[in-house]
Amino acid sequence: MIHSAEELTFQVVIDTILKPAGVKVGGYPQEMFLDLTEEEQEKWSCNICFMVVKDCHECMNKHIFCHSCIVAWTMTSGQNSNRCPLCRCEQTAYAQNRAVDRQLENKRVKCPHEDCWMTRAPLRSFLTHNHGRTDFSNADIDLESLQRQHVAGPDLLTPDEERLPVGARTGVLRGRMVSQQVRLILHLAFLLRHQAIARFSRATDPESRARAMDEVEEYSQQINEIRALMARNQTLANQNANVGGFTAVGRGRANTTTQSSTAPSVADPVAPFRSVRNC
Repeated sequence: MIHSAEELTFQVVIDTILKPAGVKVGGYPQEMFLDLTEEEQEKWSCNICFMVVKDCHECMNKHIFCHSCIVAWTMTSGQNSNRCPLCRCEQTAYAQNRAVDRQLENKRVKCPHEDCWMTRAPLRSFLTHNHGRTDFSNADIDLESLQRQHVAGPDLLTPDEERLPVGARTGVLRGRMVSQQVRLILHLAFLLRHQAIARFSRATDPESRARAMDEVEEYSQQINEIRALMARNQTLANQNANVGGFTAVGRGRANTTTQSSTAPSVADPVAPFRSVRNC
């Protein structure tokens, strides 16, 4: 069960961005390995999913993560998404640890599918097997490209944007970040409402059903408020553009002229979500 907004944001990234793109998130189940010692299990455990690390990447302090897990972490909008989730060192790129990958590739595994003939083979062979490719391999997916599209975008500029004045570039980045935060907040509200609907369906006593229905109505109201906020911010962004200011929502494009002192301000994107209860 998810217990915090930070976990929810992480799960939203997985459910709405990575999985639809075909990414197999997480590591390998420990029970799949036939000759992995307890020491090796602990040493090669991803510090996010706690499974055997897959496509090992590490921070500057050598804390290891599955590539897909750490990409999902960096794609959240939390204040620590640019830091290692374990030691909180500032980290914008995680280095691949090929030594760990090579050692794991030599370990023997059994295919998790009970009716599969592959009962004792090196991991490298299993990953070329049909079940290995289907269930675990991300070899054909450009995770860095997904990362740039959905998260690094707020921190990176296109060549045309790089030529803008400093103030205009700041407006582009700020607008893009606000837009991303609002979209993630909306995803969170939808997920919370879905969980409340599931609780309503499972509830058997009238009191629990009434409480779950109240939550569904509350989250529906918050979704409407967030949608209204997005529409209002888009209107303000268009007004800002017309008066020579910076576009604050959407693509975050900026005019190269100086921002007008009379330009409307952007609404707080987090305000409608501050009252959301954790599940």
